[in-house]
Amino acid sequence: MKFLFLIGAVQGLFLSLALFFKKEKHGKFLSLFLFLFTIELFTEFLAIDVKSKADLTYFNIPLFLLENAIFLLYGPVFYFYVSFVTAEKEKLKRKDIFHFFPFIIFSLILIGIFIHIALTGLENLKESEDTKGEIIFSAITNISFYLQVLVYIYFSRRAMNRYKNRILQSFSDIHKISCRWLSILIYAISFVWAATFFSTLCSITFKETAANIAINVFFIFVVIMFFSIGYFILLMPDVYGKIHSEFKEDSVKNEKYKKNFIDDKKKREYISRINKALNEDKLYLESDITIRQFSESTEIPSHHLSQVLNDAFGKNFYTFINEFRVEYAAKLLSENPSANILSVCFQSGFNSKSVFNDVFKKFKGFTPSEFREKFSSRMYKKIK
Repeated sequence: MKFLFLIGAVQGLFLSLALFFKKEKHGKFLSLFLFLFTIELFTEFLAIDVKSKADLTYFNIPLFLLENAIFLLYGPVFYFYVSFVTAEKEKLKRKDIFHFFPFIIFSLILIGIFIHIALTGLENLKESEDTKGEIIFSAITNISFYLQVLVYIYFSRRAMNRYKNRILQSFSDIHKISCRWLSILIYAISFVWAATFFSTLCSITFKETAANIAINVFFIFVVIMFFSIGYFILLMPDVYGKIHSEFKEDSVKNEKYKKNFIDDKKKREYISRINKALNEDKLYLESDITIRQFSESTEIPSHHLSQVLNDAFGKNFYTFINEFRVEYAAKLLSENPSANILSVCFQSGFNSKSVFNDVFKKFKGFTPSEFREKFSSRMYKKIK
Protein backbone atom coordinates (compact mmCIF):
# COMPACT_ATOMS: atom_id res chain seq x y z
CA MET A 1 0.00 0.00 0.00
CA LYS A 2 2.84 2.36 0.89
CA PHE A 3 4.40 2.19 -2.59
CA LEU A 4 1.02 2.64 -4.29
CA PHE A 5 0.92 6.10 -2.73
CA LEU A 6 4.46 6.79 -3.97
CA ILE A 7 3.62 5.59 -7.51
CA GLY A 8 0.48 7.74 -7.42
CA ALA A 9 2.53 10.77 -6.34
CA VAL A 10 5.06 10.26 -9.17
CA GLN A 11 2.24 9.85 -11.71
CA GLY A 12 0.55 12.96 -10.32
CA LEU A 13 3.74 15.00 -10.63
CA PHE A 14 4.20 13.90 -14.26
CA LEU A 15 0.58 14.61 -15.15
CA SER A 16 0.49 18.01 -13.47
CA LEU A 17 3.69 19.08 -15.30
CA ALA A 18 2.33 17.79 -18.63
CA LEU A 19 -0.90 19.75 -18.17
CA PHE A 20 0.99 22.87 -17.09
CA PHE A 21 3.17 23.00 -20.21
CA LYS A 22 0.68 21.67 -22.79
CA LYS A 23 -2.68 23.24 -21.99
CA GLU A 24 -3.92 26.83 -22.12
CA LYS A 25 -4.41 29.05 -19.09
CA HIS A 26 -7.29 26.97 -17.72
CA GLY A 27 -5.05 23.88 -17.83
CA LYS A 28 -2.66 25.58 -15.40
CA PHE A 29 -5.35 25.49 -12.70
CA LEU A 30 -6.08 21.81 -13.29
CA SER A 31 -2.33 21.22 -13.15
CA LEU A 32 -2.18 23.00 -9.79
CA PHE A 33 -5.20 21.03 -8.53
CA LEU A 34 -3.51 17.71 -9.38
CA PHE A 35 -0.20 18.94 -7.92
CA LEU A 36 -1.95 19.66 -4.61
CA PHE A 37 -3.36 16.15 -4.67
CA THR A 38 0.14 14.84 -5.45
CA ILE A 39 1.48 16.54 -2.31
CA GLU A 40 -1.27 14.86 -0.32
CA LEU A 41 -0.37 11.45 -1.76
CA PHE A 42 3.27 11.99 -0.84
CA THR A 43 2.39 12.97 2.72
CA GLU A 44 0.17 9.88 2.98
CA PHE A 45 3.20 7.85 1.80
CA LEU A 46 5.23 9.35 4.65
CA ALA A 47 2.38 9.03 7.16
CA ILE A 48 2.28 5.23 6.85
CA ASP A 49 5.52 5.03 8.85
CA VAL A 50 4.27 7.51 11.45
CA LYS A 51 2.40 5.30 13.92
CA SER A 52 2.49 7.80 16.79
CA LYS A 53 3.97 11.14 17.88
CA ALA A 54 7.23 9.31 18.63
CA ASP A 55 7.83 8.95 14.87
CA LEU A 56 7.54 12.68 14.13
CA THR A 57 10.60 14.54 12.82
CA TYR A 58 11.43 18.09 11.79
CA PHE A 59 11.22 16.84 8.18
CA ASN A 60 7.75 15.29 8.17
CA ILE A 61 6.01 17.74 10.54
CA PRO A 62 6.04 20.65 7.98
CA LEU A 63 4.67 18.29 5.31
CA PHE A 64 1.83 17.16 7.57
CA LEU A 65 1.05 20.78 8.42
CA LEU A 66 1.18 21.68 4.70
CA GLU A 67 -1.25 18.84 3.93
CA ASN A 68 -3.76 20.42 6.31
CA ALA A 69 -3.30 23.85 4.72
CA ILE A 70 -3.73 22.73 1.10
CA PHE A 71 -7.20 21.39 1.90
CA LEU A 72 -8.26 25.04 1.74
CA LEU A 73 -6.86 25.43 -1.79
CA TYR A 74 -8.82 22.64 -3.49
CA GLY A 75 -12.09 24.60 -3.67
CA PRO A 76 -10.76 27.94 -5.06
CA VAL A 77 -8.35 26.29 -7.53
CA PHE A 78 -11.02 24.00 -8.95
CA TYR A 79 -13.53 26.88 -9.15
CA PHE A 80 -11.03 29.01 -11.08
CA TYR A 81 -10.40 26.09 -13.44
CA VAL A 82 -14.13 25.83 -14.17
CA SER A 83 -14.38 29.62 -14.54
CA PHE A 84 -11.59 29.77 -17.13
CA VAL A 85 -12.88 26.78 -19.13
CA THR A 86 -16.40 28.26 -19.26
CA ALA A 87 -15.08 31.75 -20.18
CA GLU A 88 -16.41 33.28 -16.95
CA LYS A 89 -12.91 34.64 -16.41
CA GLU A 90 -10.14 35.66 -18.78
CA LYS A 91 -7.61 36.57 -16.12
CA LEU A 92 -7.34 36.79 -12.36
CA LYS A 93 -8.17 40.11 -10.72
CA ARG A 94 -6.94 41.63 -7.50
CA LYS A 95 -10.20 40.86 -5.71
CA ASP A 96 -9.70 37.14 -6.45
CA ILE A 97 -7.06 37.07 -3.72
CA PHE A 98 -9.94 36.97 -1.21
CA HIS A 99 -10.62 33.38 -2.29
CA PHE A 100 -7.21 32.44 -0.87
CA PHE A 101 -7.53 34.27 2.45
CA PRO A 102 -8.60 31.14 4.39
CA PHE A 103 -5.47 29.33 3.12
CA ILE A 104 -3.22 32.29 3.95
CA ILE A 105 -4.64 32.73 7.46
CA PHE A 106 -4.51 29.01 8.23
CA SER A 107 -0.94 28.77 6.88
CA LEU A 108 0.14 31.57 9.23
CA ILE A 109 -1.43 29.67 12.14
CA LEU A 110 0.40 26.49 11.13
CA ILE A 111 3.70 28.39 10.81
CA GLY A 112 3.12 29.63 14.36
CA ILE A 113 2.51 26.04 15.50
CA PHE A 114 5.73 24.85 13.85
CA ILE A 115 7.74 27.70 15.41
CA HIS A 116 6.26 26.77 18.80
CA ILE A 117 7.29 23.13 18.29
CA ALA A 118 10.81 24.22 17.27
CA LEU A 119 11.17 26.46 20.34
CA THR A 120 9.76 24.02 22.90
CA GLY A 121 11.54 21.02 21.41
CA LEU A 122 10.34 17.96 19.55
CA GLU A 123 10.68 15.75 22.63
CA ASN A 124 7.97 17.71 24.44
CA LEU A 125 5.62 17.14 21.50
CA LYS A 126 6.35 13.39 21.40
CA GLU A 127 5.68 12.99 25.12
CA SER A 128 2.53 15.15 25.25
CA GLU A 129 -1.05 13.93 24.93
CA ASP A 130 -3.63 15.58 22.68
CA THR A 131 -5.14 18.47 24.64
CA LYS A 132 -8.77 19.57 24.49
CA GLY A 133 -7.65 22.66 22.55
CA GLU A 134 -5.90 20.55 19.91
CA ILE A 135 -8.99 18.36 19.47
CA ILE A 136 -11.23 21.44 19.08
CA PHE A 137 -8.77 23.00 16.59
CA SER A 138 -8.74 19.78 14.55
CA ALA A 139 -12.56 19.66 14.54
CA ILE A 140 -12.82 23.31 13.41
CA THR A 141 -10.28 22.63 10.65
CA ASN A 142 -12.24 19.65 9.31
CA ILE A 143 -15.57 21.48 9.43
CA SER A 144 -14.06 24.51 7.66
CA PHE A 145 -12.62 22.30 4.94
CA TYR A 146 -15.89 20.48 4.25
CA LEU A 147 -17.96 23.67 4.25
CA GLN A 148 -15.53 25.54 2.00
CA VAL A 149 -15.32 22.76 -0.60
CA LEU A 150 -19.12 22.43 -0.58
CA VAL A 151 -19.47 26.18 -1.27
CA TYR A 152 -17.03 26.00 -4.22
CA ILE A 153 -18.76 22.93 -5.66
CA TYR A 154 -21.94 25.04 -5.64
CA PHE A 155 -20.13 27.97 -7.32
CA SER A 156 -18.68 25.62 -9.97
CA ARG A 157 -22.11 24.10 -10.65
CA ARG A 158 -23.60 27.57 -11.15
CA ALA A 159 -20.78 28.57 -13.52
CA MET A 160 -21.42 25.37 -15.51
CA ASN A 161 -25.15 26.12 -15.78
CA ARG A 162 -24.45 29.68 -16.98
CA TYR A 163 -22.05 28.30 -19.58
CA LYS A 164 -24.69 25.87 -20.90
CA ASN A 165 -27.17 28.73 -21.25
CA ARG A 166 -24.61 30.86 -23.10
CA ILE A 167 -23.71 28.22 -25.67
CA LEU A 168 -27.41 27.49 -26.29
CA GLN A 169 -27.86 31.20 -27.02
CA SER A 170 -24.81 31.39 -29.31
CA PHE A 171 -24.21 28.08 -31.14
CA SER A 172 -26.26 25.76 -33.35
CA ASP A 173 -23.99 22.75 -32.73
CA ILE A 174 -22.92 22.23 -29.11
CA HIS A 175 -21.86 18.58 -29.30
CA LYS A 176 -18.12 19.27 -29.06
CA ILE A 177 -18.37 22.23 -26.69
CA SER A 178 -21.01 21.07 -24.20
CA CYS A 179 -18.31 20.27 -21.58
CA ARG A 180 -20.07 17.10 -20.42
CA TRP A 181 -16.74 15.90 -19.09
CA LEU A 182 -16.58 19.01 -16.88
CA SER A 183 -20.03 18.26 -15.47
CA ILE A 184 -18.85 14.71 -14.78
CA LEU A 185 -15.74 16.11 -13.07
CA ILE A 186 -17.88 18.35 -10.85
CA TYR A 187 -20.02 15.36 -9.90
CA ALA A 188 -16.82 13.37 -9.25
CA ILE A 189 -15.52 16.12 -6.95
CA SER A 190 -18.89 16.08 -5.16
CA PHE A 191 -18.58 12.31 -4.70
CA VAL A 192 -15.02 12.69 -3.37
CA TRP A 193 -16.28 15.34 -0.93
CA ALA A 194 -18.98 12.96 0.34
CA ALA A 195 -16.57 10.02 0.49
CA THR A 196 -13.96 12.09 2.37
CA PHE A 197 -16.60 13.11 4.86
CA PHE A 198 -17.61 9.47 5.26
CA SER A 199 -13.99 8.33 5.73
CA THR A 200 -13.51 10.99 8.42
CA LEU A 201 -16.59 9.70 10.21
CA CYS A 202 -15.16 6.17 9.92
CA SER A 203 -11.92 7.26 11.58
CA ILE A 204 -13.93 8.71 14.48
CA THR A 205 -16.63 6.04 14.80
CA PHE A 206 -14.93 2.73 13.99
CA LYS A 207 -11.78 1.02 15.12
CA GLU A 208 -8.55 2.41 13.73
CA THR A 209 -7.82 -0.67 11.58
CA ALA A 210 -11.24 -0.63 9.89
CA ALA A 211 -11.01 3.13 9.37
CA ASN A 212 -7.55 2.84 7.77
CA ILE A 213 -8.78 0.16 5.36
CA ALA A 214 -11.73 2.35 4.33
CA ILE A 215 -9.47 5.40 3.87
CA ASN A 216 -6.87 3.46 1.83
CA VAL A 217 -9.50 1.95 -0.48
CA PHE A 218 -10.97 5.42 -0.93
CA PHE A 219 -7.56 6.92 -1.76
CA ILE A 220 -6.87 4.26 -4.40
CA PHE A 221 -10.23 4.92 -6.03
CA VAL A 222 -9.66 8.70 -6.03
CA VAL A 223 -6.17 8.31 -7.50
CA ILE A 224 -7.50 6.18 -10.38
CA MET A 225 -10.42 8.53 -10.99
CA PHE A 226 -8.47 11.82 -10.91
CA PHE A 227 -5.61 10.57 -13.03
CA SER A 228 -7.96 9.00 -15.60
CA ILE A 229 -9.76 12.32 -15.96
CA GLY A 230 -6.45 14.18 -16.06
CA TYR A 231 -5.06 12.04 -18.91
CA PHE A 232 -8.37 12.37 -20.77
CA ILE A 233 -8.17 16.19 -20.54
CA LEU A 234 -4.48 16.14 -21.50
CA LEU A 235 -5.21 14.22 -24.71
CA MET A 236 -8.40 16.12 -25.52
CA PRO A 237 -8.09 18.74 -28.32
CA ASP A 238 -8.44 22.32 -27.09
CA VAL A 239 -11.65 23.59 -28.71
CA TYR A 240 -12.33 26.36 -26.24
CA GLY A 241 -10.25 29.10 -27.86
CA LYS A 242 -12.95 29.51 -30.51
CA ILE A 243 -15.71 29.62 -27.89
CA HIS A 244 -13.90 32.21 -25.79
CA SER A 245 -13.22 34.45 -28.80
CA GLU A 246 -16.88 34.11 -29.85
CA PHE A 247 -18.10 35.09 -26.41
CA LYS A 248 -15.60 37.95 -26.18
CA GLU A 249 -16.50 39.39 -29.60
CA ASP A 250 -20.20 39.12 -28.84
CA SER A 251 -19.81 40.84 -25.48
CA VAL A 252 -17.92 43.74 -27.07
CA LYS A 253 -20.63 44.21 -29.73
CA ASN A 254 -23.50 43.68 -27.31
CA GLU A 255 -22.16 46.33 -24.95
CA LYS A 256 -23.10 48.90 -27.60
CA TYR A 257 -26.68 47.68 -28.00
CA LYS A 258 -27.70 46.03 -24.73
CA LYS A 259 -29.36 49.19 -23.33
CA ASN A 260 -31.24 49.92 -26.55
CA PHE A 261 -34.99 49.36 -26.49
CA ILE A 262 -36.49 47.45 -29.45
CA ASP A 263 -39.80 49.03 -30.44
CA ASP A 264 -42.57 47.03 -32.16
CA LYS A 265 -41.77 48.40 -35.62
CA LYS A 266 -38.11 47.42 -35.31
CA LYS A 267 -39.05 44.03 -33.89
CA ARG A 268 -41.34 43.31 -36.87
CA GLU A 269 -38.52 44.29 -39.23
CA TYR A 270 -36.12 41.95 -37.42
CA ILE A 271 -38.64 39.08 -37.56
CA SER A 272 -39.03 39.64 -41.31
CA ARG A 273 -35.25 39.49 -41.79
CA ILE A 274 -35.02 36.31 -39.68
CA ASN A 275 -37.79 34.60 -41.68
CA LYS A 276 -36.11 35.57 -44.97
CA ALA A 277 -32.75 34.22 -43.75
CA LEU A 278 -34.38 30.90 -42.87
CA ASN A 279 -37.03 30.41 -45.56
CA GLU A 280 -35.16 31.87 -48.54
CA ASP A 281 -31.46 31.81 -47.67
CA LYS A 282 -31.74 28.63 -45.52
CA LEU A 283 -28.93 29.70 -43.19
CA TYR A 284 -29.79 26.81 -40.88
CA LEU A 285 -28.17 24.43 -43.40
CA GLU A 286 -24.74 25.90 -42.56
CA SER A 287 -23.51 23.29 -40.10
CA ASP A 288 -21.37 25.53 -37.88
CA ILE A 289 -23.45 28.69 -37.96
CA THR A 290 -23.34 30.79 -34.80
CA ILE A 291 -25.50 33.64 -33.63
CA ARG A 292 -22.74 36.08 -34.55
CA GLN A 293 -22.65 34.80 -38.16
CA PHE A 294 -26.45 34.85 -38.33
CA SER A 295 -26.33 38.39 -36.95
CA GLU A 296 -23.90 39.49 -39.64
CA SER A 297 -26.02 37.91 -42.41
CA THR A 298 -29.25 39.53 -41.23
CA GLU A 299 -27.60 42.79 -40.09
CA ILE A 300 -29.26 42.43 -36.68
CA PRO A 301 -27.09 43.08 -33.61
CA SER A 302 -26.56 39.71 -31.91
CA HIS A 303 -27.92 40.98 -28.60
CA HIS A 304 -31.12 42.12 -30.33
CA LEU A 305 -31.28 38.88 -32.30
CA SER A 306 -31.10 36.83 -29.13
CA GLN A 307 -33.75 39.02 -27.53
CA VAL A 308 -36.15 38.69 -30.50
CA LEU A 309 -35.69 34.89 -30.61
CA ASN A 310 -36.53 34.67 -26.91
CA ASP A 311 -39.41 37.18 -26.92
CA ALA A 312 -41.07 36.56 -30.30
CA PHE A 313 -40.35 32.84 -30.77
CA GLY A 314 -39.77 31.72 -27.17
CA LYS A 315 -36.60 29.84 -28.13
CA ASN A 316 -32.84 30.09 -27.80
CA PHE A 317 -30.63 30.10 -30.91
CA TYR A 318 -29.74 26.39 -30.63
CA THR A 319 -33.38 25.24 -30.44
CA PHE A 320 -34.51 27.70 -33.12
CA ILE A 321 -31.96 26.58 -35.72
CA ASN A 322 -32.19 22.86 -34.99
CA GLU A 323 -35.99 22.84 -35.24
CA PHE A 324 -35.64 24.08 -38.82
CA ARG A 325 -32.96 21.47 -39.52
CA VAL A 326 -35.17 18.66 -38.21
CA GLU A 327 -38.17 19.86 -40.22
CA TYR A 328 -36.00 20.01 -43.34
CA ALA A 329 -34.68 16.47 -42.65
CA ALA A 330 -38.23 15.20 -42.08
CA LYS A 331 -39.27 16.72 -45.40
CA LEU A 332 -36.39 14.97 -47.20
CA LEU A 333 -37.29 11.63 -45.62
CA SER A 334 -40.96 12.14 -46.46
CA GLU A 335 -40.24 12.96 -50.09
CA ASN A 336 -37.78 10.10 -50.46
CA PRO A 337 -38.24 7.32 -47.85
CA SER A 338 -35.36 5.35 -49.38
CA ALA A 339 -32.91 8.21 -48.80
CA ASN A 340 -29.68 7.42 -46.99
CA ILE A 341 -29.89 8.62 -43.36
CA LEU A 342 -26.28 9.85 -43.31
CA SER A 343 -26.84 11.80 -46.51
CA VAL A 344 -29.97 13.42 -45.06
CA CYS A 345 -27.99 14.21 -41.90
CA PHE A 346 -25.36 16.24 -43.77
CA GLN A 347 -27.88 17.84 -46.14
CA SER A 348 -29.85 19.12 -43.14
CA GLY A 349 -26.89 20.92 -41.58
CA PHE A 350 -25.75 18.33 -39.02
CA ASN A 351 -22.12 17.28 -38.61
CA SER A 352 -22.64 13.96 -36.87
CA LYS A 353 -25.09 11.09 -37.28
CA SER A 354 -25.29 10.51 -33.52
CA VAL A 355 -26.12 14.19 -32.92
CA PHE A 356 -28.63 14.07 -35.79
CA ASN A 357 -30.35 11.06 -34.20
CA ASP A 358 -30.47 12.68 -30.75
CA VAL A 359 -31.76 16.06 -31.96
CA PHE A 360 -34.28 14.51 -34.38
CA LYS A 361 -35.69 12.29 -31.62
CA LYS A 362 -35.86 15.24 -29.23
CA PHE A 363 -38.11 17.22 -31.58
CA LYS A 364 -40.03 14.42 -33.34
CA GLY A 365 -40.16 11.68 -30.74
CA PHE A 366 -38.58 9.21 -33.19
CA THR A 367 -35.13 8.62 -34.59
CA PRO A 368 -34.77 9.36 -38.33
CA SER A 369 -34.88 5.62 -39.10
CA GLU A 370 -38.03 5.13 -37.03
CA PHE A 371 -39.62 8.19 -38.63
CA ARG A 372 -38.85 6.84 -42.11
CA GLU A 373 -40.27 3.42 -41.26
CA LYS A 374 -43.50 4.90 -39.88
CA PHE A 375 -43.86 7.22 -42.87
CA SER A 376 -43.19 4.35 -45.31
CA SER A 377 -45.77 2.10 -43.58
CA ARG A 378 -48.39 4.86 -43.75
CA MET A 379 -47.67 5.37 -47.45
CA TYR A 380 -47.96 1.60 -48.04
CA LYS A 381 -51.36 1.48 -46.29
CA LYS A 382 -52.63 4.37 -48.43
CA ILE A 383 -51.51 2.64 -51.65
CA LYS A 384 -53.04 -0.62 -50.48
